[in-house]
Amino acid sequence: GVDGGTVEQRGVDSCGDDEVYVITGTEEDLLVDTRVFRSTVNSLPGSCNVGAAGNDAFFAVDVQAGEYWHFHLRMSNDDPDPMNRNPILYLLNASCAETQCSRELFANYCDSRQDEHFGFQFNESGRWYIGIDDSNAGGGVYLLDAIRPTCDGTPEHGEACDGGEGCSPDCRRILNDESVFETGFNFNVFEANLIELPASNNLTIQGDIGGFEGCAYPDVYAIDIPAGSMLRVEELGADGNPCTGTGASSIQVAIQNRTGMTRATSTAVMGCALTNANFPTEGRFFIVVTDARADRRTPYAYRLRLARM
Repeated sequence: GVDGGTVEQRGVDSCGDDEVYVITGTEEDLLVDTRVFRSTVNSLPGSCNVGAAGNDAFFAVDVQAGEYWHFHLRMSNDDPDPMNRNPILYLLNASCAETQCSRELFANYCDSRQDEHFGFQFNESGRWYIGIDDSNAGGGVYLLDAIRPTCDGTPEHGEACDGGEGCSPDCRRILNDESVFETGFNFNVFEANLIELPASNNLTIQGDIGGFEGCAYPDVYAIDIPAGSMLRVEELGADGNPCTGTGASSIQVAIQNRTGMTRATSTAVMGCALTNANFPTEGRFFIVVTDARADRRTPYAYRLRLARM
């Protein structure tokens, strides 16, 4: 068993190792034992101010441009010290160089002993490296899933939906004037709920955030915005009635592009959060809702208004 020593595994000790195990399609339950490895990466790519003191293991993934992959890292039941595990998962490019800090390149949403997930769409063909690490020093035993979902009518892990009523052609849950409540695990730009505004260009959406046992997952909404538009996101009461401004909310709203570059963040106006952003060019953007209090579930509602600049 693993308690007595190392296990048969696929990971290697350093990024770019010639003996690296290469993933080319969906693979699940890849066993990783980092106890035999070193700690070579002590912070996440691009100095994201997140420590990664644990031992590292690496896999390679060979991809084609445009492919979307979903990665899931969890502790193995064979880990001898599960109370001291806090997994981290990240990507490095073919040169193994650290890149700019980007939320889409790593997953560290959760506190100790929780799974980590993240999705990534590759914009060019080639080889990337998956890093398995930990916030805590030392090694652990983990299981890695590397899943390449395809939007083909068959639901897979890493897809919000795949076919059927309320599912968009690119496999997103749709919010519109007939369905205004957040749905599914919409924590990244690929599984984001897709907002379709009615002809009035006004829509109130409702959801809740937090309560994931120590995991600070955001809620993410996609919206297609025409050139020359202004988007206004206005906080309401959780029941959809006007915000009264009583009490300081811990919930924040940001409008971002696909890579996480922020266009606007919410500010308090008479105690109620308001977010405005101008869009000279068209594109798909994302409304990202976060809460500093990940320990409890909090309901929210926002009114979206799209107008000409």
